[in-house]
Amino acid sequence: MTQGPDVDPEDDSQSFVMVEKRSDDVKRKIERELKRELTGYIYWEQVPLKHALCRTCVDFILNKQLRDDTQKLKEKQEAAEEFLAKAKRSTSFFTAAATHERYELAIKERERLRAELHLLQRKLTEEKNNIAAIKAETKALSEKERQFAYEAMRWRGSKHVYQERWDASMRRYETANNELTLKSTILNDAFHVWEEKPPYFSINGIRMGRKPSNDSSEKQQWTVAEGATALPASQYDVVEWSEVNAAWGEACLLLCVLASRAQVGFKEYTLIPRGSKSLVQEKRNPNNVHKLYFESEGGAAQQVGQTGGPLGWGFSLLGLVTPNQNIESFNQAMMGFLVCLKELSDVARDSPRGIQLNLKSKLYPIKAEAPPAGLGGKEPPATSLYMDATIRGLSIRTTTDPSDARRWTDACKFALSNVKWLSVWIAVTGGARKT
Repeated sequence: MTQGPDVDPEDDSQSFVMVEKRSDDVKRKIERELKRELTGYIYWEQVPLKHALCRTCVDFILNKQLRDDTQKLKEKQEAAEEFLAKAKRSTSFFTAAATHERYELAIKERERLRAELHLLQRKLTEEKNNIAAIKAETKALSEKERQFAYEAMRWRGSKHVYQERWDASMRRYETANNELTLKSTILNDAFHVWEEKPPYFSINGIRMGRKPSNDSSEKQQWTVAEGATALPASQYDVVEWSEVNAAWGEACLLLCVLASRAQVGFKEYTLIPRGSKSLVQEKRNPNNVHKLYFESEGGAAQQVGQTGGPLGWGFSLLGLVTPNQNIESFNQAMMGFLVCLKELSDVARDSPRGIQLNLKSKLYPIKAEAPPAGLGGKEPPATSLYMDATIRGLSIRTTTDPSDARRWTDACKFALSNVKWLSVWIAVTGGARKT
């Protein structure tokens, strides 16, 4: 507690004079105020009787009050002086070095607190940024949730519509499937094309193919083309030519039925189904009628022709056919059959139903090779239209040589496979061709 330069804190007389002067001023001030306020009031403190307050009474009251105030001030002064004395006795004064050390520590503490404050402010900024990012993400998620709820309501609203459409589509599918099954069952019952026993395909249980030879060169497994048979020759069954001719007759009749149902007319050949004695006629030259069958045993004419010599030549002059002429007519008839099959396959492959059935990849490709243009007038009648016809690269022509049996058997199998797919196409389209 600092004191002025003119006052000595140890001088009690000066302190008492200051208190006395202050008391006189208070006394005069209070006296003026009480005289002004208490004049005219009734005073009843000293005596029970009420009477007017005179100046003497006022002076008495004021003197008494001032004495009481003065006594209280003296008591307070004594208490203050006693407190100051105790404080002086108990206070220890620090040296300048200790004060400077405490100052340095306070400076370091301030710097530490400032660094900590800066770190806390930076963390506070990061937290504010994180809170802002979380709020933005929350807003985006809320928008996604709202969009999802909207889409969910739309989906629920349209679910029954799609369910009704699905049910209607399933009913139409079942109806169409039943109709297709019925139609395919009718065609399948009339002309059942299947792989009876490898490597032979059959139609109505009648096999089409020949047994290969059993020599040492043919005992290897056959890998001519994909889908070909791969069995030793000893495991093949013998198929008579009468059974092969009947199978070709059934195939000819089935192809005629399919063309009639599809309303497709063949351009170059006319198929004449007659069972095991079926024929194929050229439209350009109706006199050329080829046999869709082969007679392996033709009586004396074939026996003599096989021996050759003047007798065989004489039989040929009489109009009797030789085995070579017989097999060539059979080859021409099979080529005509493949040409007709190609025409119907091209129509089916390009139709809408054929595209749906993917017939382009399921039907084996057929190619027909015409003779050279310069030899047209000099060629025999049997070879006037085509020299060869192939299906999936395998020629449909055959010979009586047993070594040619495997290739020709697979060619017949591919031809019947195409006929089978055309039966499915006819069952799906319902018969008449749709443009």
